Amino acid sequence: LKGSRSHQVIFKMSADASKFKQLFPQKRAGAPIFQSEYSRYGIVDDEIIDGKFLFVREYIYSRSGARTYIRKLNIVNGSLRPHGFVKIRNAEFALDNNKEARIAYKVTDDLKTEFYTYNLTAKEWKKSNFWKAKSRGLDVLGFSRDNKTFYFMGDNKNTIRALFKANISKSCLLYTSPSPRDGLL
Repeated sequence: LKGSRSHQVIFKMSADASKFKQLFPQKRAGAPIFQSEYSRYGIVDDEIIDGKFLFVREYIYSRSGARTYIRKLNIVNGSLRPHGFVKIRNAEFALDNNKEARIAYKVTDDLKTEFYTYNLTAKEWKKSNFWKAKSRGLDVLGFSRDNKTFYFMGDNKNTIRALFKANISKSCLLYTSPSPRDGLL
């Protein structure tokens, strides 16, 4: 694994490092592999599933519009399988406990985070407004056991890191941890 969060490269290598192969991103015919405003890629979840699968994301801008894909990478043979996409530019994903992409988010140019939630029944992404603070980004902490509540760290209204808890189906913020500036800690 090499690179920043916005463009990570995954290599497979022998124990003695004598042989290696780049597994992700994969070169397409006639397309260079490099980071640009039109392509970004990285790891969605660093947990290896069944000893051979890793979830990765790939943002590609084309004439048909911006899409960020989530794919399942087989780290043994290098094959990629589709696992969904969202029609937003350079999205990050949060996977629930069943390894389904349930949250997609991006930080806009004015440092606001836009959230999108995935409805498993309707099989569609919907913009969510449960958090509107300016932030330097967020850290995904995970989901409740029933996958109905999403936990993350982000900046509160005073630009201090705080813990947030959101209900996914109702798209509402349930809890924000107090900050020292609020005089509650």
